[in-house]
Amino acid sequence: MVDISYCSYLRVSTDKQGITGLGMDAQREAVCRYVQNRGQIIAEFIEVESGKRHTNRPQLLAALAECRKRRAVLLIARLDRLARNVAFIANLMDSDVEFVAVDMPQANRLTIHILAAVAEHEREMISQRTKAALAAAKARGKKLGNPNYQEALARARAALGYRPPPSQVLDLMTDWRQKGDTLRNIAERLNGVNNRTPQGAKWYPSSVRAALLRNRPEAYTSLLPASINEGIPPEKASCAGERHFSGGMDMPSEIKEAQRMLDLFASVGARAFVVTKLDIEKRLKWGKTYTAAELHKLLPPMLRTADERKPHHLPSGKTVMAGENLIVRPVSDGIAFVQLDDLTTAQLDRLQPAAFMIVATSPGNYQAWIAAEGVNKSESKEFIRRVRKAVGEADKSASGAVRMSGTFNYKEKYAPEFPMVTTVQGVPGRLMTPERLRGMGLLAEPEPLKTSPAPARVSRDYDRPWPSYQITLSRTRPKRDGSGPDRSLADFNWGMTSITGGKSIEDTIAKLLEVSENAQQRAARGDEGYARITVENAAAAVARNWGRNRA
Repeated sequence: MVDISYCSYLRVSTDKQGITGLGMDAQREAVCRYVQNRGQIIAEFIEVESGKRHTNRPQLLAALAECRKRRAVLLIARLDRLARNVAFIANLMDSDVEFVAVDMPQANRLTIHILAAVAEHEREMISQRTKAALAAAKARGKKLGNPNYQEALARARAALGYRPPPSQVLDLMTDWRQKGDTLRNIAERLNGVNNRTPQGAKWYPSSVRAALLRNRPEAYTSLLPASINEGIPPEKASCAGERHFSGGMDMPSEIKEAQRMLDLFASVGARAFVVTKLDIEKRLKWGKTYTAAELHKLLPPMLRTADERKPHHLPSGKTVMAGENLIVRPVSDGIAFVQLDDLTTAQLDRLQPAAFMIVATSPGNYQAWIAAEGVNKSESKEFIRRVRKAVGEADKSASGAVRMSGTFNYKEKYAPEFPMVTTVQGVPGRLMTPERLRGMGLLAEPEPLKTSPAPARVSRDYDRPWPSYQITLSRTRPKRDGSGPDRSLADFNWGMTSITGGKSIEDTIAKLLEVSENAQQRAARGDEGYARITVENAAAAVARNWGRNRA
């Protein structure tokens, strides 16, 4: 007899008791009848899911893996429960796993293709009929949305196994928050008494925030830490909790956070946004440019799909469940956006009066954004360099793109408690000028550049070999978090060595994209200008050094 792996896919409905699978017993009975005298069931995989979805199917992936491991047959009670998608069914048929639909065990490849096409068409018709019915109801003045949203949300969390913190811990959080403690202070106080999250992990500001929003939203009044909030007029400080859906329920806090960030960018002149998605290994998955209005409409599905967590097998050998990083880059005509990353508390205090937005991308990691008018486009790169120089130890490799507020920061070092990106200060419409920044001590004086970018003693020998990138990387100082060498600094140092050796700027840019994995990844994410900016800055540094040596 042949080993058979049984996999059943069910329609779902929601009632007052929660999620209920329809037809499950009948499907199991049909499978058992088919298996009789043919083999034995070695494993059973049940996934409560609509046939519409053919992505993010962990039980299906587990069933396929078991079939490959045991050389078994994948058995499905009904073909349309597997997926109503022709391409998905065709790919499965071409895989190395044999499968049988019990409702039509004798079906051949042609029959299965036809049935899958019919199921896909029916899926589209269902979608169109549903959308038309909802539009008609809305036109009649019916208020859409679940009126018992919080109750339904609680049932869904219970079904997914969500465990809230004990009431005593929530009482402490509420008390401390109402007394003015920041999220970071609350997390440190809980960790100080060895209290852990329900999942057994340390507390972080993001996990404190999530616990309060889910269980004690009335206690969560503002995201602004006291040290950052000082001196900002109340009417200028943008806080989460202002926007609402046009339907019948409050907008989820994550959507509010994302819209708040977009509103802040738009208030200082951003006319469009380049949005990209990267997986936990920083591989580009998708990218597109939107106007502000288009992006506002697409935020709910965009954030929902970005947070769909799937298993990732990392090069380190670890497997983690992670979603996708949602990256946004503002585009503007006539406004220079200055992004300052990896800031200390002292730097934040200096930047607060000039920044229109301060973002926390992870515990203890803040970045500030300044919008400046009156800067020529041809001079914007030099202007940004002068601001960074005046601020001090800001990350000089900041690319002008930021993770969207309200989304999680998916990096391997944070797994499994990924922090949420939050906007901790927002001042709509705050625009700076070079003169104002210079008066605040946030704009360094320009340095005179010599006409030649290379030392006179160096002959421009283009046949000279390129410097070793690996040697440069091995001699570069490590990052602050100790996770490895600072690759952006290595790119800069390698560029200086190449320019000093007589290589042209254009040749150095092309070669950097060949030898630097960091430059390649940034180009794949849509940051085509990174290599050019790095090499041009390296050439300018060589010229400045030459000028000082000759003086």
